[in-house]
Amino acid sequence: MSHQITLRFEDGVTQQIDCRAGESVASAALRAKVAFRSIVVTGVCGTCKATCRSGDYQLGDYVDDALSPEEAEAGRVLTCQMHPSSDCVVDIAAASTGASVRDYHGQLTESRALSPTTLTFSHCAR
Repeated sequence: MSHQITLRFEDGVTQQIDCRAGESVASAALRAKVAFRSIVVTGVCGTCKATCRSGDYQLGDYVDDALSPEEAEAGRVLTCQMHPSSDCVVDIAAASTGASVRDYHGQLTESRALSPTTLTFSHCAR
């Protein structure tokens, strides 16, 4: 079962996405090619913090530095950890400008490990 998620951006733009069972709002937005601040998706950075205005959801694991208990009680959510159990309306604290994901095509020419957890890529455009 999927749920309809209404994303309301601070510039007045509204986007609607379908969120599948077990899927986070951030993942559903990415799948729908609607991008907003969501960097790490593990509930530790707080960059995807938003406010759920209506609907039911479960919050996955996160650290208090990313979302305090008081914020969670007030309806603040981390979209990377928010799993809706009903249709929801979510206020995104960002403008919709650039709020779409684009496909880019090219050829990967090199990848190099910068650290055990970070890679860099080189490519040539087509």
